[in-house]
Amino acid sequence: MSDNVLLHLGEEPRFDQIKTEDIKPALQTAIAEAREQIAAIKAQTHTDWANTVEKLTDITERVGRIWSVVSHLNSVVDTPELRAVYNELMPEITIFFTEIGQDIELYNRFKIIKNSAEFDTLSPAQQTKLNHDLRDFVLSGAELPPEQQAELAQLQTEGAQLGAKFTQNVQDATDAFGIYFDDAAPLAGIPEDSIAMFAAAAQSEGKTGYKIGLQIPHYLAVIQYADNRELREQIYRAYVTRASELSDESKFDNTANVEQTLVNALKTAKLLGFKTYAELSLATKMADTPEQVLNFLHDLARRAKPFAEKDFAEIKAFARESLNIEDPQSWDLSYAAEKLRQAKYAFSEAEVKKYFPISKVLAGLFAQIKKLYGIELAEKTVPVWHKDVRYFELKQDGQTIGGVYMDLYAREGKRGGAWMDGYKSRRRFADGTLQLPTAYLVCNFTPPVGDKEARLSHDEIITLFHETGHGLHHLLTQVDEVGVSGINGVEWDAVELPSQFMETSFGNTTYWRKCPRTKKPARYCRKSYSTKCTRLKTSNAVCSSSVKWNLPSSTWKSTIRKMKAV
Repeated sequence: MSDNVLLHLGEEPRFDQIKTEDIKPALQTAIAEAREQIAAIKAQTHTDWANTVEKLTDITERVGRIWSVVSHLNSVVDTPELRAVYNELMPEITIFFTEIGQDIELYNRFKIIKNSAEFDTLSPAQQTKLNHDLRDFVLSGAELPPEQQAELAQLQTEGAQLGAKFTQNVQDATDAFGIYFDDAAPLAGIPEDSIAMFAAAAQSEGKTGYKIGLQIPHYLAVIQYADNRELREQIYRAYVTRASELSDESKFDNTANVEQTLVNALKTAKLLGFKTYAELSLATKMADTPEQVLNFLHDLARRAKPFAEKDFAEIKAFARESLNIEDPQSWDLSYAAEKLRQAKYAFSEAEVKKYFPISKVLAGLFAQIKKLYGIELAEKTVPVWHKDVRYFELKQDGQTIGGVYMDLYAREGKRGGAWMDGYKSRRRFADGTLQLPTAYLVCNFTPPVGDKEARLSHDEIITLFHETGHGLHHLLTQVDEVGVSGINGVEWDAVELPSQFMETSFGNTTYWRKCPRTKKPARYCRKSYSTKCTRLKTSNAVCSSSVKWNLPSSTWKSTIRKMKAV
């Protein structure tokens, strides 16, 4: 057991040495040791921050970190063997943390600290953490009678299993789908890089021709560019009905999982004294009541709907008049919108991608981070879970302050979507030593094909900046208490602020506004998109593939507003 790397996780996990057969013994050993240590806390005659809160944090952080590594691998490199052990251990890890949340002795000790003179001597971060912990004890059922605690524990365990099964069904339904073509004739209109991606997908299965799957780069390439309307419809229907009762693959149907999750959510809320699950959800958020949330959403819809209806009508009219699509359907809208963009603005997202290889995008992202925060990112070779993963250290004034793994490309066996998660959080220990934060930044962008560098679309770049905002929130924290450092302890209706800020910084950064042919600042092409480049004496359409990266800020913003309307 001493050579089990999961029991000795360091600054960067040795992902290349983690074995599936090591997961169960590592987690069960850690949980057993944790229960012994918790018993020792409760046997103490004196209660204070150091011997109770700090000690319990040590215990739960070790177990939680092991499980977070397992959960992360399950999301990014899913295999039948890993999934089997993950599903087997899900109830055990849920029960472990439920036991802590419902432990009345621990709860009472935390209340003792809250009501003691020591509380006033704690730092604001420590006081916030303690208050959150007390709230979470209540929401875990610490004040319920034993029979209701048991019922709540069962609901939480079942909820974790239902959530895992839901995610796995969606992933399996995505990976199971494939349309194969012997030649590229049915793929007319789709950009060359996407055609190459389809060919690479077929080759990975030992086949010739082309394979179209349901991974998001495949889906978007078809739904936005394919002239073949039947293909667009086929891909659209397959994508929106994944893992549902409408899917051709009934074995992945999530209907029962969704229904049972809703039933369990209401039961959980009522056990804890709430009328609805919405009220329970808001107990840890900024919004006060479900009515307040609904009023906000209804007001937003009322304001946005007229503009959406206008845009929709324009797209439908264009589809009828210019594309001969008399009755535009859902699978026609992205295609028609792309054609409308090209007709009105001589702007094509596919053409824009040529100017944004991943190396330039990352250089621009890192330059913006340095400009905003004085932080530099330096690549470091560490063990990773896939050959495409890269690791960067964050440095400030020459000192390392954190690290981030970037896993950017879509592949089979990887959960869809984009997210940021933490391997470890910033924490100051009692002896003064500092634990530095580490983040995972995961996306599903169009992968590189062969020896060609991956190139990102505008939406993919926005996504990268968005998730980096979450990562910076986690990594640049100055808070030393792990329960409230980084994204921890932040209300979930506030956590999107840093990500939105980074999205905005992408749109306004002067780094991008350079002529791609002269490499000179944007002032050489400061006229409108239809006029001549003042340096090359050519139209800006020739000088640059994209209106976005070639115009001064005022024109940029105006054009973006117009494009968003399309």
